[in-house]
Amino acid sequence: MTQDFVQLLTPSSNVELDLAKDLLSGAEIPFAVGASDRVEMLEVLEGSSAEGARCLMVDPQRLDEAFSLLLEAWGVEALAGRDPRQAK
Repeated sequence: MTQDFVQLLTPSSNVELDLAKDLLSGAEIPFAVGASDRVEMLEVLEGSSAEGARCLMVDPQRLDEAFSLLLEAWGVEALAGRDPRQAK
């Protein structure tokens, strides 16, 4: 079974990625870590990717819930200009 995911966040660091993954796991929101293109995905899989190349993805039906969770935990200033719902 394949599940589609949409981009939630492009973390600015490994720490931010780990914090977001912990929050999503705690809320039982399925997520995946990916990249914006095939080359970046290969770099992510090999562990040689720059920190900014990765993105955190979630089930589209849980996007609002996931972003609201990050907003509540990190605040509006930390996520300014990074709302994936506005990119539609």
